Amino acid sequence: MTNVGILIDNTNLNQPAFLAINRINASFKDIGGHKYSLFYKEPGPFCTKLVATATSLDKIWGFNGDVISTNLDLTMFLLRANGPKIKILYMFELEWIKGYGNFLSNSSIYNNKDLIIIAPSASYADALYNYCGRKANAIIPQFNIQEIMKAVENEICPREPNRPN
Repeated sequence: MTNVGILIDNTNLNQPAFLAINRINASFKDIGGHKYSLFYKEPGPFCTKLVATATSLDKIWGFNGDVISTNLDLTMFLLRANGPKIKILYMFELEWIKGYGNFLSNSSIYNNKDLIIIAPSASYADALYNYCGRKANAIIPQFNIQEIMKAVENEICPREPNRPN
């Protein structure tokens, strides 16, 4: 069983939080699948009920598993953390269009060799490539965590036989 952490800004009503919590809850029924943990940057009321562990973002340093971040700010934090094994960015938004950061800082995150990037659509993948020359590792719509982990484990970076899960 692999530990999977998901980083969100907050647990209030927003698309990343709502989809993450609902996908964790739906996956919770899978026996023998993954063990999920939700990490949030800012505490607040939960947009919907969560059936897994939730804790503050600073606990990611001791997390032993794979981690999915949901924006560039959280990804910067994730890339500095030593605990997570596989670091994944799910592109909920094309953040540079909204003026987040600048090209050099954004492209240094997107082009980090330790980061796996999952796009929700082919148009997002194309936009990413046009922006900084980085191809998305996979295209998986609607933040389907099980499909993301399946792609990561089977296609992008298969687990080595002696590598712990």
